[in-house]
Amino acid sequence: MIHSLTNVVYTYHKRDTIIGNLNPAGVLIQLERKLNELTDIRITDYAYLSPEQTGRINRSPERRSDLYALGMILYEMLAGSLPFRAQSKEQWVHAHLAMMPIPLSRLRPEITGPLEGMIMKLLSKMPEERYQSAHGVIVDLQRCVSSIEETGGIVPFEIARADDDSRFQLPNSLFGREAEEVQLSKALEQARAGGCAFVMVSGGAGSGKTALVHQLQGSVIRTGGRFIAGKCDLMNRDIPFSQILEALRRLIWQVWSESPESIARLKVRLMEALGRGAGVIAQLLPEAEKLLGNLPSVERLGPAEAAIRFRLLLPIFIQVFADSGHPLVLFLDDLQWADPATMDALRTVAQDPTLHSLLLLGAFREEAAPHQIATEDPRATATAWIENSFPRHKTSTSLSVQHIALDPLTYIDVRQFVSHIVKENSARIRMLAESLYHRTGGNPLYLHRFLDSLYREKKLYYDEEKSNWAWDTAVVKQISEDPDILLLVGTRIRMLPSDTIELLAVAAAIGHRFRLSAVAVASGHSMIYANRLLRVVEEEGLISQENDSNEADTDEVYYTFLHDRVQQAAYQTVH
Repeated sequence: MIHSLTNVVYTYHKRDTIIGNLNPAGVLIQLERKLNELTDIRITDYAYLSPEQTGRINRSPERRSDLYALGMILYEMLAGSLPFRAQSKEQWVHAHLAMMPIPLSRLRPEITGPLEGMIMKLLSKMPEERYQSAHGVIVDLQRCVSSIEETGGIVPFEIARADDDSRFQLPNSLFGREAEEVQLSKALEQARAGGCAFVMVSGGAGSGKTALVHQLQGSVIRTGGRFIAGKCDLMNRDIPFSQILEALRRLIWQVWSESPESIARLKVRLMEALGRGAGVIAQLLPEAEKLLGNLPSVERLGPAEAAIRFRLLLPIFIQVFADSGHPLVLFLDDLQWADPATMDALRTVAQDPTLHSLLLLGAFREEAAPHQIATEDPRATATAWIENSFPRHKTSTSLSVQHIALDPLTYIDVRQFVSHIVKENSARIRMLAESLYHRTGGNPLYLHRFLDSLYREKKLYYDEEKSNWAWDTAVVKQISEDPDILLLVGTRIRMLPSDTIELLAVAAAIGHRFRLSAVAVASGHSMIYANRLLRVVEEEGLISQENDSNEADTDEVYYTFLHDRVQQAAYQTVH
């Protein structure tokens, strides 16, 4: 019966149909035929609803919701009762959201090992932690049956292996950037040892500059350092220090998550270091007022004089947050769009010989030739811009800028990337990798979006009968070489509901980083509804909610576009 019911769910999902209301009332059991059928899936029973079907969390019901309901039914079949005790609708909602199911072995001691693990996995609160497909459940059930037939019991095995093989997941790890990662790690170690380092990363759009730098973030945080970032925005170039201030806001937010003792020490050190200059910092960075304590009055200056004073105080301010062994990493992305004040501030910091335990990181597009320093070779343009922007003479005390220039991925890199996704390294995989390499030019962003589009359009799919990934070779070859990523992303955005598209376009007009409350006001939606739409976009992999936002206050929830090309495509959908 268990295998038969699971097969019914698998059949529905294979037809791209979500059952939605799977429960015993809609299951017809025919014992003599060992067959289960669904009779009426319109019946709703709150005892079998998944957490995302309760309407209390920002998740939409999908196939994995059916698998949760399947787990509830299978648990009841084996244990003789449900894993939760509840009576009313409200109690069931609470149980699905917050209560942990009673272990099956507590009610049926003879049911342990893989079978119990399978049922409990189906009942996971988060969809990502359940089985990802009915096919994965069937494979494991068949293995249980075979084991019983051969040995009289279920021999322990690792569950969900087939499920993992069938899961499409773009990797977070980098490919083909090993040497560059080593160079960044050495720069971080230099800062951790009490020194300073300055690294600029250049490359074409989508070459993985941001991803490379953010690989460093985990190492910084794990060892007690601080990592802050600001992203230059084409639409905010007229706002002085906008990128520096964005990074410093993140720094302040991080501080408030530390212990009271640590915060108290920082307050003392800031006041000792800044003195009357604390008021200057607070004028441009109001978020720091509470941290700076009672501020002395500061003479109001004109914009030019105020900018000079802030620029001179900036190295003193950031040094307070950097200690030997606990460095501060400051990353400014998309410097080709930096405002002049931000560039001046970056030069001031780089030229200060008193700083220590600091790692400065910058990234910019080679083809965007800042300040019109253009040559026929984008790489030469990048080098010339760095030398012009951060000159260093023989007697200079300023930091020497290390330059990491990212090349497109090689064919070998692309092959490793594809093999990682489809979990295979055969001759046919090499043929697919070669085709993708020529059609993406080895651009990591193009490669990600191209494969994602193939999967979403079901041109790349998991063949459950053959237990491997398959694709339409003819379709892959029809794609023109080096496709425009705007076209791929634009197509994906247009698949969203119309109100979501309009909201995303409003967000794109605000900037690369936008606040939930601002988008809600500009679009005319309530905060709750706007956030619900943005969560849908986030699940599509187009934007991301910032982890360091103050989520207790929805006015301070920030989102960012995952790439400026995504922002551009979103803006162009309605403009």
